[in-house]
Amino acid sequence: MLKNALYAEHIKFISIVAYFVASNWVIIERVWAIINLKGYETRKEYKFIVAVIFGQWLVSAGGYWLAVQGYLPVMLFLIPGIILTISSVLVYRYMDRKNKRKYRLSKSVGNAYTLTERYQLAENIKTAPLVLAMIYVNITLNTMVLIVSKNFLPWHI
Repeated sequence: MLKNALYAEHIKFISIVAYFVASNWVIIERVWAIINLKGYETRKEYKFIVAVIFGQWLVSAGGYWLAVQGYLPVMLFLIPGIILTISSVLVYRYMDRKNKRKYRLSKSVGNAYTLTERYQLAENIKTAPLVLAMIYVNITLNTMVLIVSKNFLPWHI
């Protein structure tokens, strides 16, 4: 029973690290939708999505194992998470302004974009408040993870 509890603790901490990375994927997905405005809706990239999810869990498990074994400090994994969170806020702000500018152009010049591009623009603008809320939740939860991580593996910080 004690051995199973120990495994559960390992899985819990791996999940915390995986969440720290995964919470930014919503923002990255929306930025990808803005960059690939023409073919985003028609392109199906299931293999890429599965690879990203598998990769994040693999990196999380590997990073956690390296931290537990004492090879790398936990802060080495937390600092990129902080940088990713801050950069996602900055990229979101830039892309939101870019979307609104494109949308105003599509309204003033009716044939500036195809129907698919206009639909994607409208969807990007419609989901912007949701992504902004996700950013705020992301910042809050990542801050909580940083606070928890002080007690997470104190002998490696």
